[in-house]
Amino acid sequence: DSHAKALWVAGDSLGKRVGVAVHVFLGNGCAYSVNQGARCTERNQLVDQRILSGEFEFVIFAQSVARRESQVAVGVSGGFQQAYRELINAGVPFAVLKDNPRLENENYECFQREFRNPTGCAVSRDRGFLFRDFAFDAAIELGVPTIDFTDIYCGETKCPLAIGGVRVYRDLGHLTTVFGKSLVPFLENDLTELGFLPLSLSE
Repeated sequence: DSHAKALWVAGDSLGKRVGVAVHVFLGNGCAYSVNQGARCTERNQLVDQRILSGEFEFVIFAQSVARRESQVAVGVSGGFQQAYRELINAGVPFAVLKDNPRLENENYECFQREFRNPTGCAVSRDRGFLFRDFAFDAAIELGVPTIDFTDIYCGETKCPLAIGGVRVYRDLGHLTTVFGKSLVPFLENDLTELGFLPLSLSE
């Protein structure tokens, strides 16, 4: 979905760096689950055809399916588990990336005022993750490989709005493309540790 779109540049840049093609499948407002509605189901079925074709070495899922605890939707977690089980049974190697923190309105408004020195605008780590990430939780429950950039987004107690002089967020929840690209070395490291990289390529 749109959160995956913010990270596609990291995958594309990494692919160019290691010499492999990266294919990106996006559906606005759609996550890879069996209960995302008719529009998303149709998109996911098309993605399934490609994933199950065997043409890819591995797959990474990134999405925003976070719900604050007061908005927990019945069956959401089960929808991800069902989708993931189908891939597990088909022998498809994949990993699920944890969603990024959210800002409160006051943090974003602070950044708009103090963009030259936004240190005081950081959201607390607790508030930034004041939601349940159903996709990530389902992966953990099933023992699926996961990628978690929480310690890159956040320090011990705060999640800054700018890191290394780069703006992290373009709104309350989406990463900027520039910051997304800065995640390349971390993504490469995690994929290597998970055994997805380096690929054994043949002519």
